[in-house]
Amino acid sequence: MTNCYICGNELNNKNQSIEHIFPNSIGGRLTSSKILCKDCNSKYGSKSEAKLSKQLNFLTNFLLIKRARGIPQSELMEDLKSGKKYFLDHEGMPIIDKPSFKQEVIDGKLHFSITARDMKEGRKILTDLSKKYKKLNVDELLKQAKQVEIEIDEPLSTTLTIGGEEALPAILKIALNYYLDKTGDILSVKDAIDDLKNDRFNRVEPIVLERRLFDFDEGEASHSIYFRGSQTEHKLFAIIELFNIPQFIVKLSENYNLQDFEELYVFDVLLGSQRHKIIKYQPDFDFAFNFIYPESNPNFCA
Repeated sequence: MTNCYICGNELNNKNQSIEHIFPNSIGGRLTSSKILCKDCNSKYGSKSEAKLSKQLNFLTNFLLIKRARGIPQSELMEDLKSGKKYFLDHEGMPIIDKPSFKQEVIDGKLHFSITARDMKEGRKILTDLSKKYKKLNVDELLKQAKQVEIEIDEPLSTTLTIGGEEALPAILKIALNYYLDKTGDILSVKDAIDDLKNDRFNRVEPIVLERRLFDFDEGEASHSIYFRGSQTEHKLFAIIELFNIPQFIVKLSENYNLQDFEELYVFDVLLGSQRHKIIKYQPDFDFAFNFIYPESNPNFCA
């Protein structure tokens, strides 16, 4: 039995929650039932987790990431040449972003052209039209509808912006969840917990390391979290990397008094399993706690 690290209430069968260390929405599988109660889990960090998940939705779709539950949302893409927009679902299938309606007079007769995303949407459009044009037979027109496949000749484009004040608390929560699940050491990270409760993100900075913490295999796509704590430096930090691309440093504590601590967790989201890696690079504490992203811009753009 243990306690929720936010409210301090004892966890039991009624109030404990199964918390994903890395969000389920981006393929995280590691969970814990001994760190947060249901109320605090839904109250703190859920908004920022939703924002981070939305920012990473394209990568989740592009890599066909399997989740413990649910499927990724469709991603809006644009054909820069034509200006047409499409939603790509989690299997890469394009769907027009919105229905289209065109009417014109040919040989004195009124003609309609409707493009809908499915029959349900087509029926709704025709039903609305029938209120104005009483002779429209909705069922008969739907029988004439044809399903067509979209051919896209040009590459589709999107812009990724990862980070920002709405999403960075989710990064802090990942670091706290993992550390507290492993150690239960609330005292060292008490101030960081207070920041999470108040949606403060000043402990988290996007970062681009000059060297990799560990070696990647060809074709690997992983989430990772690295911790380093020093009893002599009295500091504890984490470095989080998502999909091998955006990196974040989390300055967890400057009041760390426990024994030296170093740990690396790597989860391959394509294989759906943990990877055991050798740490090749140890960022020092001066770098970790003095790093400020250029121009203090909390966004990572790719």
